[in-house]
Amino acid sequence: MEHATGGPETRGIRAARRLRYLWAEARELARKPVARRGLHTLAAGALAFVLAAAGTGATPLPVVLGFLLSLPGDWPTLLAALCASSGTFLFWQGTACLEAVAGIAAAC
Repeated sequence: MEHATGGPETRGIRAARRLRYLWAEARELARKPVARRGLHTLAAGALAFVLAAAGTGATPLPVVLGFLLSLPGDWPTLLAALCASSGTFLFWQGTACLEAVAGIAAAC
């Protein structure tokens, strides 16, 4: 016996409609310049954090420096530099990260 809410097909249709609605709202939000700028800044910070882990064996590679130099000199660069410094310290603990952090500071 089915509930008043309908069977599995009805719930699946409602879930699909809800996902389409959420996707449309997300696209509408991404069209706003402030939201787009915020997403760009967060993406730059996340990418810098991940690029800070690049290395060969026990030697960190300065891949993140090239990424920082390619950014425009505004909030994305500052957040990316902070994330790169924290990522370098997290992934390459101790004195191994000092050279990379000095390069990040010089790039800013």
